[in-house]
Amino acid sequence: MNPSVAIALRYIRPRRLSAIGLIGGISVVGIAVGTAALIIVLSLFNGFRGVAIDSMTSAGPHVRVVGNAASIVSGINGVALASHVYQSTLVVQLPGRTTAARTLGVSNTPAVVDDLARSTVIGVADIAQRQGLSGAVVSLELAEALNVYLGDTLVVLAPEAIESSLLTMSIPTGARVEVRGILTPATSGASASVQMYMLDTVLTSIARASAVAYTDIRLVDADRADNVAQTLRERGYQAEPWREMHRTMFDMMRLERIGSFIVLSLIVVVAAFNILVSLTLGVMEKRRDIAILKAIGATDRQIHQIFQLQGLAFGVGSVLVGSVLGVGLCIGQRTFQWIRFDITQGYAIPALPVDVYALDVIIVACMGILCAGLAAQYPARRAARIVVADAVRSR
Repeated sequence: MNPSVAIALRYIRPRRLSAIGLIGGISVVGIAVGTAALIIVLSLFNGFRGVAIDSMTSAGPHVRVVGNAASIVSGINGVALASHVYQSTLVVQLPGRTTAARTLGVSNTPAVVDDLARSTVIGVADIAQRQGLSGAVVSLELAEALNVYLGDTLVVLAPEAIESSLLTMSIPTGARVEVRGILTPATSGASASVQMYMLDTVLTSIARASAVAYTDIRLVDADRADNVAQTLRERGYQAEPWREMHRTMFDMMRLERIGSFIVLSLIVVVAAFNILVSLTLGVMEKRRDIAILKAIGATDRQIHQIFQLQGLAFGVGSVLVGSVLGVGLCIGQRTFQWIRFDITQGYAIPALPVDVYALDVIIVACMGILCAGLAAQYPARRAARIVVADAVRSR
């Protein structure tokens, strides 16, 4: 075995309990806890991101095209459904409460209704006209803003109708719709998402000027959305895949992930400072040993390696323990679902989602080892600069 490695391993195992050894043990525990926490938090973000993607792709369009592109879409492979829809921002009123809502008018066909039903968590996806009232499915945010319950009747007005009424000093005319369903929160969480669904004929009748026509496309494979959108753009259409439609949510999740990583990394950094302190005190304690090693022929490089390897050993050991702990807890949560949610109380998922990525584990492990290695640089250099005569004289 290399003498530097053998001496470094010997220094890691102290013969007696001391304050230096205690500080070293605390640093190992700190890096292990920080590594496990980072892996668990990143896995949670991966899990919630997967839930959000499943929600986005299970209901709603995979590609949205401006205008009526139904004729050309039918010739593209992998298209499961293409429906003509209208979108407008309407003023929604309930006695004593008023707000604006991004509204989508869809046709009352079985395929469209079934697609809408996948994202409806409360009530039914019923937008048909019954007993003189058309149905509406609203988002949870809109329901909370207006304090809406199933069966309530909303009055919807187009912005142009309100503007015209102000100019003509008349009462604006709109339409009355009945709330029959509420969307799942994960579907309506983005700021640019649809907040209310209703019949396309009702929307166009009250917002003929402001309604924009789209063609919503659902694919057999949602991962092909970017390719299909690019094909439509090459043919002169303005197409937007589902990832771009929900870009706000993805950006928000990315920023939260980066912020959490930076904050939790401070645990590892603080623990690395403990390694610096522990090794620095160890160098001061072992000045005579270092002098003896130099006297029998050890070079400054070998002395530097001894304490550098000691710091790396602390880092590798603690990162290994933390990685096993973090990955083990994540696998346990996925297998046994220790943290569960009651979906009857409005939760969209039955258990806390976790998804471990090998790349995340590698990045976290490398960061922990790098911090430990950098923390060992100062004490290793200090040990290499010890002069034999001064060390012997100080004793």
